[in-house]
Amino acid sequence: MQTQEADRSVHGADRFGFAGLVLDLGAHSLTDTTGAEVPLTPAEFNLLAALVGSAGRALSRDHLMQAMVGRESEAFDRSVDVLVGRLRRKIERDPKNPRLIVTVPGVGYKFAIQPQPAPATNARIAELDRPSIAVLPFVNLSDNPGQDYFADGMVEEITTALSRVRWFFVIARNSSFTYKGRAVDVKQVGRELGVLYVLEGSVRRAGDRVRITAKLVETETGTHIWGDRFDGVIEHIFELQDEIAANVVGAIEPRLRDAELIRSKRRRPRNPTAYDCFLRGMAKWACETREENDTTMRLLRSAIASDPTFGPPYALAAMCCAQRLGQGWSENARQDRAFGIEMARGAVRLGPDDSTVLALAAVSLGYLSHEHDIAVPLSEQALALNPNCATALQCAGWVRLYNGEPEHAMVYLTRGAGLNPVDPRRFILDSGLAYACIMLGRYQEAVDWARRSLGTSAEWSFGHIPLAGALGMLGRPGEARAVVAHLLERVPRYTVEREARIFRPGRARDALTSALVTAGFPP
Repeated sequence: MQTQEADRSVHGADRFGFAGLVLDLGAHSLTDTTGAEVPLTPAEFNLLAALVGSAGRALSRDHLMQAMVGRESEAFDRSVDVLVGRLRRKIERDPKNPRLIVTVPGVGYKFAIQPQPAPATNARIAELDRPSIAVLPFVNLSDNPGQDYFADGMVEEITTALSRVRWFFVIARNSSFTYKGRAVDVKQVGRELGVLYVLEGSVRRAGDRVRITAKLVETETGTHIWGDRFDGVIEHIFELQDEIAANVVGAIEPRLRDAELIRSKRRRPRNPTAYDCFLRGMAKWACETREENDTTMRLLRSAIASDPTFGPPYALAAMCCAQRLGQGWSENARQDRAFGIEMARGAVRLGPDDSTVLALAAVSLGYLSHEHDIAVPLSEQALALNPNCATALQCAGWVRLYNGEPEHAMVYLTRGAGLNPVDPRRFILDSGLAYACIMLGRYQEAVDWARRSLGTSAEWSFGHIPLAGALGMLGRPGEARAVVAHLLERVPRYTVEREARIFRPGRARDALTSALVTAGFPP
C-alpha cells in the first residue's frame, strides 16, 4: 500500500512506541509493555499505521479510507468514524476523552503525540509467565455462507473483551484467523501459536434468531474446561455481539484461573515463579482459617520477593491483611493494617491496567484505611478495564457498601453473582447482600442472605454480623444473642464502634449500627 509505505519511510523505522504500546509494521502487530498483543482487525491496523506514520498531521477521511482498504482482502463495510471509535476503545485510556487519536473538525483525524522508534524484540509467547489463549474462528452453521461476517465479528468482540483481562495473554485475531476454514487439532494449535488454551465456537443464525456455542479447551491435554450456548434475537447486531462477548468472558475468566491452578499443582516446580506463588495464593484468598491465611501470606511474600514489579501479589496480600483483622486472627492489628495499606498502594502503582489488581486494592483501602474517595474511583476504573470481571464486580459492591450506597452495592453484587454462579467464594458476595439489605431495612432478606453465606463458610465473620443484626431487628433477641456470642468467641475485641469506622457516615451506617446495637453487640 503506497500511502502506508510512504508514511513508514518518513520515520525510517518499522517499530514505534507510544503510550506504553509498540506498533510493529513488519510483524503487523500492536503489543503492550508486557508483550501482550492488542487484537486489531486488518482495517484497524492499517488505520493506526496511517495515523502513527503521519503523527501530528491531520489526515482526511478519504486518505484514511484508502489506508484501511488498500491491499487487504478482508471485506470492508464500515465507515472511518466507526473504525476510529473501535480503535479508540482498544488503545485509549479513556475513549470518551481521547488523547492519541483526536478529531480535527472539518478535516478528519490526527495522531496527537509523537511516537518514538522502538527496539526490536525476540520475546516469544511461550516465555511469558502467564496463561495464553487464542480465540479460533467460529464456524458458521447458518444456511447462508454470507453470514460469515457475523461469526467473524463475534470472534473479534470476544478477543477484544478477553484482551482486557490483563493476567493472561490473548493471541491477536490476525494469527488466530489463519485457521479459518480448516479442521484443527487443538494440541497442534497450541504448539503452533504457543498457547495453553483455545476457545472454539459456532454461530447458527436462522431468521432473526441466533445461537452461539463456545467451549474452552486446554491444548496440552485436550481437556474440555467449559462450554455453554447463548441465544438471542438479532435486532441490533453489534449490541448482541457485545452482550454475548460479555457473557463468554465473564464465564471464561474464573474457569481459566481454576484450570491454571490445576496446572500449577501438576508442575510443582522446585523454584516456583512469582506467578505460580500468586496463583496458589489466589486459590485461598478467601481464607476460612488462620492457617490458610498464614500459608497464603507466605506464598505472596515469596511471589513479591521473586518479582517485586508484579502487582497481583500485592493486591492479594492487602486482602489477606483485611481478612486477618476482620476474622480476628491478627496479633498486631496496627501492624497488619499498615502493611495491608502499603500492599494496596503498591498494587495500584504496579498494576494500573489490571482490573483484578485495582479491584482488590480498592476494597482493601476501603476496609483498612477508609479512604472511600480513593476506593470508589479505583473500583470504577477496574470495571472500566474489564466490565465482565466477577471479582471486580464483587469488590465494587463492597466498596459501595463501605461508601454508604447499599442500592449501588446490590446492583454490582447481583451482576457479579450472575457472571460466576458457581463461585466457591460466593459466601463473600452473599454476606455483602446481607449487609445491603440491613442498610435498606429489608431484614428477612438479610437473614436469608447471611444464612446462605454461612451455609458455605460457617466461620465467616461477615456472615454472622448481619445475621445477628437482622434477627435483632426482627424481634428475635434470643437467636440474635446466640449469634453475637458465637462471633465474640472468635473476635473478642469486636465492637459496634469498630464496625462503624469502616463505613462512611450517613443513613446507611446509622441503619447498620442501630441493628447491631439492638442485636446485643458491645457498643
